[in-house]
Amino acid sequence: MDKRTQSSFLFVWQWIVPALALLFGSSVLGATTFSVTPSSLADNALGPITLQIGGLQTGETVHVGKFSDANGNGVVDPGELMIQAFQLIDGQLTVIGGVTNVNIPGDLDATSGSIKAQLNLKTSGMEQQLVGKYIFMLVSPTGRFAPITVPFQISNAVRGQSISGNVQSGGSAVPNAMVLLFMPAANGEGMNPQGGIVADNVGHFSIQAAPGNYMVVAFRSNYVADMSSGPNVNLVAGGSSTANITLIPATRSVSGRVTAAFSDSGLPGVMVPVESENGGIAIGFTDTDGAFKVPVISGLWKLSPDSANLGLLGFVSLSSSLRTDATSGNVSGLNIGVPHAESLFYGHVRDPFNQPMSGVSLYAEDSSGNYEGSAVTDENGRYVLGVSSGSWRVSADNKNSAYSNYIFSQMSNTIQVGNGQSYQQHFTGIAANFHIAGTVKDNGGASVSGVGVYLYGTANGAPFQNYTRTDDSGHYSLAVAPGSWQVSVNCEGNDGLSSRGYSCVGSQAVVISNADGSVNFVVSTCPNLAVRTSSLPDAQNGSNYYAQLEADGCQLPFHWSLAPGSASLPPGLYLNDDGTMGGQCQNSGNFNFTVRVTDSSQNTADRQLSIQVAGSALQINTYGLPTATIGSNYSAQMTATGGQPPYVWSIPPASASPPSGITLSPDGLFSGMTTNAGTTYFYVRVTDATSNFVETFFSITVVYPALAIETATLPNATVGLPYESQLVGVGGLAPYYWSLALGSANLPPGLNLGTNGVISGTPTSSGSFGFIVNLRDANYASASRTIGLQIQAAQVRPSLSAPGKSATAPKFQFTVNGIQDQLYTIETTSDFKQWTPVMSTNAPAGSFLIQMDRSTNRATFYRIKAGE
Repeated sequence: MDKRTQSSFLFVWQWIVPALALLFGSSVLGATTFSVTPSSLADNALGPITLQIGGLQTGETVHVGKFSDANGNGVVDPGELMIQAFQLIDGQLTVIGGVTNVNIPGDLDATSGSIKAQLNLKTSGMEQQLVGKYIFMLVSPTGRFAPITVPFQISNAVRGQSISGNVQSGGSAVPNAMVLLFMPAANGEGMNPQGGIVADNVGHFSIQAAPGNYMVVAFRSNYVADMSSGPNVNLVAGGSSTANITLIPATRSVSGRVTAAFSDSGLPGVMVPVESENGGIAIGFTDTDGAFKVPVISGLWKLSPDSANLGLLGFVSLSSSLRTDATSGNVSGLNIGVPHAESLFYGHVRDPFNQPMSGVSLYAEDSSGNYEGSAVTDENGRYVLGVSSGSWRVSADNKNSAYSNYIFSQMSNTIQVGNGQSYQQHFTGIAANFHIAGTVKDNGGASVSGVGVYLYGTANGAPFQNYTRTDDSGHYSLAVAPGSWQVSVNCEGNDGLSSRGYSCVGSQAVVISNADGSVNFVVSTCPNLAVRTSSLPDAQNGSNYYAQLEADGCQLPFHWSLAPGSASLPPGLYLNDDGTMGGQCQNSGNFNFTVRVTDSSQNTADRQLSIQVAGSALQINTYGLPTATIGSNYSAQMTATGGQPPYVWSIPPASASPPSGITLSPDGLFSGMTTNAGTTYFYVRVTDATSNFVETFFSITVVYPALAIETATLPNATVGLPYESQLVGVGGLAPYYWSLALGSANLPPGLNLGTNGVISGTPTSSGSFGFIVNLRDANYASASRTIGLQIQAAQVRPSLSAPGKSATAPKFQFTVNGIQDQLYTIETTSDFKQWTPVMSTNAPAGSFLIQMDRSTNRATFYRIKAGE
């Protein structure tokens, strides 16, 4: 592979446990070297961290982990977090569409056998900027050299004011907690982390920060932080503030794995924050297999892996959080699959004078709302942002406090992204030295808080926008540059007027020249409480049903129920508290009932409604098709109900076909055998006896046969003799990659395992040996197996001395020279045509006497044979 090119890759992480680092320290086998420059970096630095590795074999793979040296003793102790992990390959970079994905560490050194890689604090994740001591560890996945550790430190930049305090729980100090400083985001949405520090061994911390309002939060294993209770600190210029933090002991845990989508490959070193609906928050990190375990307390929680960590490994994050319920106990088995970043957006962010703007946050979201990505511009204002295939929009924002008075150009349209392609998108930041401010109030003069207000317009031929939310007094303020702008209040969504019981209001135009502008909004209050829904859609027996009840009124939230004395809903249907009706009807007929809505002031309103339930409709009851395996017979039966049997099944004319080799018979049976891996999407049609038909979207995923290692034992070896044996794997997708598994014993002295599965070398010690090998295929599936190898002692050729006279006539004797405990057989012949055994014996020593009878006067010849 070319030194400068490499497609985006996924790797199965094989890590030598930290105990090895403690055992070997910083010793190196051979000439492998590892350095980190600089050895210390300020928490506000933009420049890179350079990793230099020398003494490697051409194309060699190494693994790098970064551990928090919480107690500062210079070694990786049990329980200390691995907060970053990645692999490096000599001569390889991740290049997509001709553009290097600089978020993924790669080899920048053109010299074979050495690696130069760079990391950037701002783009690697918020936790990488915490003030504290750390340890980088370099590991050979094949065990070619011992782990090498290098210390590293994040120092606190001098800022002139500080926040100090202690972290405790139940009156006792909590040592080595991660303390983070949060500020309200510039757009009023969420919290914006500004930095942090690792507390010392007695739970004390002191950190310098820029002036501003902060919420101080601490994280530690077995504890949960409460963001609803602060502490909150107003740090003034040149001042100092105190913030003592109390953590809640965890009573539950949430655990699972972060993996590559469509694969079981775990992603290491990924931060997993979890948040509760009542302000609780905790974090964890994935281990070398992608597994995480985060402490929580009873309640509902949501979790989502950190997007910057995923970007470092070449993956895209999820837009929505995974939600789980820890009310009844621990939650386990959660799996968060994330897709590969197979495409790139890249470009720069500059001001109107073409000067680079460093530290600008960029955000990407696909049009489906499923995935998102993030990036930060480097010291030259450049960025690279990895995305998956689909339709995407990228935007720059002012989350960095240095750009709170800037607005940034926006993309005019979404871009359809294809795999392996890169797209250039530049942004411009313009100084927003003026403000458009105002209020949002109802027609009774009451303030409307927490609603979104945004402005949009065009400057220098590019679209610009800005966004914020109203405060408790209904006031808002938006930074803006000179120009013509439209100002609007959000109508829908969590921050919209409709969610607060107000009518939507139109946008207003405002021109900014050399002064601030003002736009006030007056919104209409809601009418008296009443059930707005006057009729409900019909239903069909056996079919799923959904309807949303609506009401007019102001005192949110609304609660729905059946009115006292009302008849029941149709069997199989239910009414939720939020006014949604659902279920599956079980009987046909006309059903009348009365619903009631109750507002937050306990006012009520009733209305009689009805649902007409028709007979059962034709429907497909199969909800998914099983996975197929290449080379194996496939069988799956479709089922349907309703309509008029018999049914006839087919693939509609406009639909794609099932996987090659798999067909659908008229009786609904999918069968056959396929040779192509991947997921195929298509439609299935069922037609009843009256020619009515329905169609449903399906997919069949075809996977490779399970990866397995056939080799269980190896041919015996002998000390001092060259040895070579090939390990054999089956299934999966070639090519294969072999290595020793995590936690395996070393190979017998003198032997090595190549990535091609060949065990070779010259053994130096005899005995029975066992070790565990790992096999990885091209799809990054893996399998492990314990292998046994018997190594015999070095063989010594036995010999017989010339016969001599025995002390016991007429016997004679000769000396055997061999190995103690070896079985020897004495054979005789007189014609060299046939040898006849005359005795066998286990050697009592390396040299011993054998006596024989003189039974004939003919010439007799003797020989000795070792073994059976």
